Amino acid sequence: MKSILIVDDEDIIRKYLRRLLEPLGYRVIEASDGNAAIKQYNEYKPDLVIMDIIMPGKEGIETMFELKQLNKNIKLIVMSGGGRVKPDNYLRIAEALGVCAVMKKPFEKKVLLSTVCKALSN
Repeated sequence: MKSILIVDDEDIIRKYLRRLLEPLGYRVIEASDGNAAIKQYNEYKPDLVIMDIIMPGKEGIETMFELKQLNKNIKLIVMSGGGRVKPDNYLRIAEALGVCAVMKKPFEKKVLLSTVCKALSN
């Protein structure tokens, strides 16, 4: 069973992704910020991380750097709805750091699922 760590400060987003992924046979682990993400990654070693960029505390870009230090081959899907600036700026930074995919919030269910399948099959 493949495992996926979902990192988002919004509880509703984490629950939505859990409801989409668990029925497909994925084991879902959750974290509400970057610090929790590092802890969960170290404990569970998930096959994929789906992470928001803008979060309180340790934000997504910093968390991405730390995760890549733990595993240079980590599979990351990064998402953003933006903040003070448009999400495109954050997503371009994430792409430059070598993530599997980037997605703007809100995203369609089928786009998310095909992105997850593609990331896990590589």
